[in-house]
Amino acid sequence: MKILHICSGYPDTKLYQNLLLELDNKNVEQLMYVPYNTNNIKNRRILDNANHIDYMFSAPYKKLDRLVYYSKIHKIFRDVRQKTKLNEIDVIHAHFLFSNGGVAYKIKKKFGIDYVVAVRNTDVNYFFKYGLHVRNYGVQILKNAKKIVFISPAYKDYVIGKYIPEHLREMISNKSYVIPNGIDNFWLENIFSDKKIQNDSANIKLVSVGELNKNKNVESSIKTVSLLKKKGYKVSLDIVGKGPLEEELKDLIRSTNNQNDIKIHGYIEDKRKLLQIYRESNVFLMPSLLETFGLVYIEAMTQGLPVIYSRGQGIDGYFSEGQVGKSVFPLNVKDIADNIEIIMSSQHDMYERTIQEVNNFSWSKIADKYLALYKL
Repeated sequence: MKILHICSGYPDTKLYQNLLLELDNKNVEQLMYVPYNTNNIKNRRILDNANHIDYMFSAPYKKLDRLVYYSKIHKIFRDVRQKTKLNEIDVIHAHFLFSNGGVAYKIKKKFGIDYVVAVRNTDVNYFFKYGLHVRNYGVQILKNAKKIVFISPAYKDYVIGKYIPEHLREMISNKSYVIPNGIDNFWLENIFSDKKIQNDSANIKLVSVGELNKNKNVESSIKTVSLLKKKGYKVSLDIVGKGPLEEELKDLIRSTNNQNDIKIHGYIEDKRKLLQIYRESNVFLMPSLLETFGLVYIEAMTQGLPVIYSRGQGIDGYFSEGQVGKSVFPLNVKDIADNIEIIMSSQHDMYERTIQEVNNFSWSKIADKYLALYKL
C-alpha cells in the first residue's frame, strides 16, 4: 500500500512528521506532497532515517492565489498530476478539508483514487464559518471521501449538525471517525505515577500552558484566582507561554492584586522544566474559547493533573464528565471556580484516571487507527 499525503501545514508543526514516522515504522510506503506559496519551506521537517517516505515540496501557487480558492486548488491539482505517479497511489490522505481535500476530490473525480480527509480548526472556524462561497464544495468533499477524520467529538458533532444538509448527515456521520493528535513520546516516557495527593484542599496550585492570546482566555483564569481567594483558598497560578496579550495580562494581574500569586514564565522550551511545574501543580487550567484538540491537556494528564477544559471544545467528549477533569463555560468565572473546587475534593480518583488514559494518545496507536482507515 502506498499513501499520498497532501498536507499544506506539514512545515508548521511536528504533528504530521510524527504520524509519518510511526507509519514508516509499520513499513507503509508514503509520499508527502507539501504545496506552499513559497519555496522557502523546502526540506523542512524531513525524516532523515525513514525507509519508506519520499517528499515533494512544491510552490504551485502564489500568495495572491490564496484569495481565489478554486484557482488555487486547480493549480495544486495540476502540479500533483505533473509531479507524482498517481498510478502508484492506493489512497490519499488529505490533512485539511478545504486546502487539501479539494485537491483530493479532484483527483478522485479524474483518476478514481479514494481519499481520507481530516477536518481541522481552520476548516471549521475559517472556511465553513466565513467561506460562504465554498461551503457547498466542502460538503461535496466530505460526501465523496472514503473516510472522514475529526480531531475531536465536539467538532464532529458541530460540523455535521451545523453545516451538513439534513439528508446527508447520516451518511457523513457513518463514515466519520474521531482520531486525536498524539503527544510527544517524552511525556509518555515520563509519566508521573508517584504523585502525592495533598490533604489540604484549601491550597490550590493551578497551571496554564498556551499562547497568551484572546482565544486561550487567560483573562478568565486570572479572574478565577481572584474569586477562589475571595472564597478563602490559598491559590497560585503558573502561566507558561508568550503572546500578544502578555503586557495586558500583567496589568490585569496587578489590578487584581495577584502579583504574589500569579507568575508568567514565558515560553519554556525545556520540557523537563515544564514537567517539574506540572508535577508541583494540582489542576491544569485552559478554558479556551475555541480549541480543536489541545495537546497540552494530555501532556498535563501524564503528570497526574486533572484538567479544566471548555465545554464543546477540544477534548470535551473524549472523556465522560468528571473522568479526568471538568468542562466549563469559558467566560463564566464562577463556573470555572466551582469546578476547580469539585476537582480538589476528588483529586485521588481523577489523578489515577488521568494516568490510565494517556497511553491512548501515543503516536503508535494513532498510526494504527489511520492505517486501519486506509485499508477499509
